[in-house]
Amino acid sequence: MPEWDGRFDAVICGDLLEHLRDPWKTVQNLCRITRPGGRLIISVPNVMHISNLYGMLREGNWAYEAQGIRDRTHLRFFTQRTARELVEQGGYHTLTVLGRAFRISKQQQELREQLLPILGPGVTDLDLDALQWIVVGEKENFE
Repeated sequence: MPEWDGRFDAVICGDLLEHLRDPWKTVQNLCRITRPGGRLIISVPNVMHISNLYGMLREGNWAYEAQGIRDRTHLRFFTQRTARELVEQGGYHTLTVLGRAFRISKQQQELREQLLPILGPGVTDLDLDALQWIVVGEKENFE
């Protein structure tokens, strides 16, 4: 709808983009309808959450579930880095990345402590603790 171009101050995609076949194209289209200086706010589950890694590494399990990170309706999966890239490739620059973390089990804590030293540079405990990423992007203001 061309009449929507540049009309919106903010667009919120709460736990939506992981359900889409092409979330990258969707974010590009949202950038088109966002005014200069406008915001995109997304939340996506963190596939790198320790509960997910625990299931794969300790139990050999990647079973889809009725809800959660491995929700059977999820078509795409994101980490902190790829959630940020999604927003930036769509035409926004990242203002904020927040991780929503919750208490994890003792076994998951132990696995996290074993994994952190062998994971790549820049990977922190929040990368493993955050169940969900919230990314706020801003469209360049060319005025």
